[in-house]
Amino acid sequence: MNISENTVSTILQGYTTSPTMNSPVSSEHESQKIILMLLYSLVFAGGSVGAIVLSQKLLKTRSFSVTTTAVINLVVVHSMFLIVVPFRISYYVMGAWKLPSFFCTVVSAMLPFHMYTAFGFYVAILIIRFLTFFKKNIRVYYCKQLHSLIISTVVWTIVIVLILPLIIQLYKNYDSKKERCFEYHVKNYDQQIITVNYFIIISMILAMTTLMIIQIIILAKVVMKFKKEACSHQEFRAQVKTFLFVLAMLISFLPYHIFRIYYISEGTQPNSTELYFYNEFCSGLTAISCLDSLVILAVVSLSKRQMSFQ
Repeated sequence: MNISENTVSTILQGYTTSPTMNSPVSSEHESQKIILMLLYSLVFAGGSVGAIVLSQKLLKTRSFSVTTTAVINLVVVHSMFLIVVPFRISYYVMGAWKLPSFFCTVVSAMLPFHMYTAFGFYVAILIIRFLTFFKKNIRVYYCKQLHSLIISTVVWTIVIVLILPLIIQLYKNYDSKKERCFEYHVKNYDQQIITVNYFIIISMILAMTTLMIIQIIILAKVVMKFKKEACSHQEFRAQVKTFLFVLAMLISFLPYHIFRIYYISEGTQPNSTELYFYNEFCSGLTAISCLDSLVILAVVSLSKRQMSFQ
């Protein structure tokens, strides 16, 4: 099936677009604007603190496991997105975009870029930890900082050179009004676009559901093995940390993709401007994943305290 650049562009824009060009920050939508400001402010504050503290702890390690390397790259993804979050907040505060339009394109493109790149690292982390659990004879590979840096450099070269420019280029294909940002004019979806959107939705939901089921099975096995003493065992605490990655993925990404089912069916109707705010809110929820660093730090700290009292 051949998909033109305009078709792909429309698909990507569906993640952060409204079907009309009405202003999203007009006075009649003050409450929605405040909610978006608070949401992104929480993401920026909590995500920044978590990323800085977790990065300091990880970089003190002389050798990295494959999982640790993936976590470091996940923190990098969050950090890249957090850099542009203040511009979203300022737009909702001022009600106008005062910067060049190209920068609006970059800021807009960072949302889907962050979501799918973070999702990729989540999946990589979970698969590695699942394999380690089910196959005890699998060796956990460690590498020096230089080797980890080389691996990460290769991955990010592919991501930055190929994926990010493509998303930015596709986001250029929209009609914008002066001093407006995060608003796009989307033509009515044809059947091809609808089919591709549903394929993406189903794939994401199935992947997240499958990972969740596997993690529940693992936790059940660990609890059955240690029973009442499960909480005091390191293996159980390790699986709790893994569960947090699954939970972060579900809370951040699942509501948005479920909402998109309704958004695709109703978002192109003439009187569907209100859907813009619901879409923006669900888009903002994907950024909640930036708070995973804080949660991980809290769990690790709590685990150490419990061990000290034992």
